[in-house]
Amino acid sequence: MQILGSDTVGPLVLVLFLAPIILALLCLTIFLIKRPRSSGGRRSRWGLVLGLVPTIFGAFLVLMLLTTRGGAPQFFYVVAALPLLVGIRMQIWGRSGRP
Repeated sequence: MQILGSDTVGPLVLVLFLAPIILALLCLTIFLIKRPRSSGGRRSRWGLVLGLVPTIFGAFLVLMLLTTRGGAPQFFYVVAALPLLVGIRMQIWGRSGRP
């Protein structure tokens, strides 16, 4: 019996779809819990480190989807952009709007 590629893709699609959503939700909850109240313009290094993880993961995932042969479904691009956007927001969380 010959195994087709379409028969073995099911679990991989589920992982590629759920992993960015779970990472984005996890980082968003960390962002809301660890938000600095008023630190006088000082930022901790943890904000940068915690912001880099979803940013790098989201960027690599978007790059992987862009270079996939045959293309990827459009909703995958939206899901891959979630950790990227949350990571960018986490990196600028300590900046205040005051000069």
